[in-house]
Amino acid sequence: MQPEASGKERILDAAVDLFGAKGVEATTVRGIAAAAGVSPALVLHHFGSKDGLSRAADDRIMQMIAAIRPAMEHSARAVSRGEPERFAYLPFLTLVENPQLAAYIRRILIDGGERASAFLRGAFGQATRLQHDLIAQGVARPTEDVETRVGVLLTMAMSLLILREPLSDVLDFDPLTEDGLERWLAQVQQIVTRGFIVEQ
Repeated sequence: MQPEASGKERILDAAVDLFGAKGVEATTVRGIAAAAGVSPALVLHHFGSKDGLSRAADDRIMQMIAAIRPAMEHSARAVSRGEPERFAYLPFLTLVENPQLAAYIRRILIDGGERASAFLRGAFGQATRLQHDLIAQGVARPTEDVETRVGVLLTMAMSLLILREPLSDVLDFDPLTEDGLERWLAQVQQIVTRGFIVEQ
């Protein structure tokens, strides 16, 4: 028999997978228990209810996003220098290498409602703090409206998760693969650092 702590982790892993694939409403405690190889009673013992498990899953995702911050700082510095080094792509590579994270964020955004709002508030807070730090370090240009800038940047990043499948069909390549990401972010870097409108 697996230790209890290991069972709890398996439950949380299964919940993140199923919530990301099907959404919270369509996922059952029995389904999570079956995927984790435990009893429904053990799920409730650890998390109290499906809502409690959903909150724990959301917390795990926010911790994973927070862990990307060092890569985001490296990325911003690389872009500010116009350098195409591999570490400039680390924040997005995290999504490429962790499909569980990408699927979960996509599902939250598609499902909408309070969970989506709560998720965006958390992501917005983290991104806003990072933006202020980058401005203070001279990496990002100052702006009188940091909040709206952060909203634009979050929209650019998260819309890729939502539109990935139809966009892959249109472009004939998947932006969230390593090769596709290089091609995608080359354009992002160009737009962010130099713009795409010719000044008259």
